[in-house]
Amino acid sequence: MRLLVLASRYRVVIILGLTLVASALLVPGYLSASTLSLGLDRAATIGLIAIGLTVLLISGQIDLSGGAVFALAGIVSVILQREIGILPAAI
Repeated sequence: MRLLVLASRYRVVIILGLTLVASALLVPGYLSASTLSLGLDRAATIGLIAIGLTVLLISGQIDLSGGAVFALAGIVSVILQREIGILPAAI
């Protein structure tokens, strides 16, 4: 009975774990270092945007331009890298 209560309480974690195991078994290279680093890189970027938007929501403001600013920053960085080189664009 206690096992059913725990399974009910943590069902999302259990489903996530089963999905991770199934993906690791079915997709070659799923748990490689490059795949994990790309996932962490994307999670960090989205996390930074979420922190900024959370501050706005706490203060009672609503801003839907976070995705647009994120896309524009990506476009500008690619153009700068092409025009002036990667090192000056990083600065």
